[in-house]
Amino acid sequence: MTEQSPTIDQMADDQRLDEMFGRLLLALESANLDALSRWREFEECLKAHMDDEEQRMTPRLAAIRLREALAILQEHRYLRSRLKEIGEAIVRGDLRLENARSFRDEIRAQARHEEAILLRLAGNDGGDGS
Repeated sequence: MTEQSPTIDQMADDQRLDEMFGRLLLALESANLDALSRWREFEECLKAHMDDEEQRMTPRLAAIRLREALAILQEHRYLRSRLKEIGEAIVRGDLRLENARSFRDEIRAQARHEEAILLRLAGNDGGDGS
């Protein structure tokens, strides 16, 4: 994995998604009527982001660090289930803000995990394939 641009691109996209979620939180906190449309925009972008990673990054990662690639895929499955759960709560109008904030923390932790993997791999070839 000698390319560094995916790492830079992923970090920039992670930051953009975090900023979008911040705007969503503000809308939810103020009971803004466009919270649902902000949610749908965020949901679409996060799904596209994960789909892109699964098509471009994880196959290359799996070739050199299978366990880490599988961990990322598992994290994505979890985030997709949380997306569904939170989206349903927004539609019902009973989303607790602390649940939304917790989800943001989960997304940030997952992004940091991916970032750490990519930065580590930028320094070496991945070694033993585990």
